[in-house]
Amino acid sequence: MPAIRRRPRMYGAVGFLVYLLVGFTTSDLQPLELRAADLVHCPVTGEPDTAPGSPQGFTVLQGNAWMLPARARLLRSAFSIDRRERVERLVETVLACRPTVVMLQEIFETTMVRRLAEQLPEYRVIVSEASDITGTFNASGLVTLSRLPVAERTFRDFGPLPAGSSTIEALARKGFLAVRIDTPEFSGTLLNLHLYASRDEGEVSITERQLGEVVRWVEDRVGHADDELLLVGDFNLPEARLRDLLPAGWRISRHGPTFEPQRNPYTVQGSNDTREKHRERQLGVVRTIDFLVTPPGSPSRVRSEVLDTLLLSDHHFLHHTLVSADG
Repeated sequence: MPAIRRRPRMYGAVGFLVYLLVGFTTSDLQPLELRAADLVHCPVTGEPDTAPGSPQGFTVLQGNAWMLPARARLLRSAFSIDRRERVERLVETVLACRPTVVMLQEIFETTMVRRLAEQLPEYRVIVSEASDITGTFNASGLVTLSRLPVAERTFRDFGPLPAGSSTIEALARKGFLAVRIDTPEFSGTLLNLHLYASRDEGEVSITERQLGEVVRWVEDRVGHADDELLLVGDFNLPEARLRDLLPAGWRISRHGPTFEPQRNPYTVQGSNDTREKHRERQLGVVRTIDFLVTPPGSPSRVRSEVLDTLLLSDHHFLHHTLVSADG
């Protein structure tokens, strides 16, 4: 068993001090060539639905928003550039498409959470409420927006990481945020998750362990056989490996890659501006690591689409529509 390094609660305070002393907001560092064209129409096949119970069905917009909150002066590149502009772009997308729910990862600054709440008053904003002592950060980075009333909310973190794990992963309080909705339009649980991003094959076991925690929670806590249960987020596992790890009968949304250096310039910008990422671009390496997963017994199937024409993050966002099992 590897030694366990406890994560003291002071991490949040230390991170905030680092943010104050060596970091600054990078909203003014946006290169012009990365700006997306003005969004006029919803970038999804067909028209957006007009009400949660419309014939178009229950829809989900998901994405890792890549909003690491600081730039260290001693480093060459911003952690994640033009966050404010990308939040506005995200708001425009939500207003144009009006998904029933939006499930986001890596929204760490409470200022960004408040911006979403202010600009999207039709949506209820659910976060983990796990923060540092200053209340400056949304420590898990998880944010779920819902046009439907929310019955209950549960957050679970994944606990301490083994010694030697990635420092930036240790600073984030990764876990899963479960939201229960019980309405005539939709009855079920939405589970927003973000698993450990392993740096090499030796660390994949950490990601796999966290996935196991999620699966056990689903199997132990959610026993409504006729309800929907959607696991949505950044799994940081390729589809083939995820399929091998999930119990029999679980279904994974089928779609194209979500981390694509050759088509998305953000994958080699900011904190991604590394020799490894440029090499991946040259080799044409792509990854599909963001999914919507359903356990056995789900009464619906999912139709998924990659929104690869948008520039919202270093990940492509996904749009999902629930359809009847025989649809």
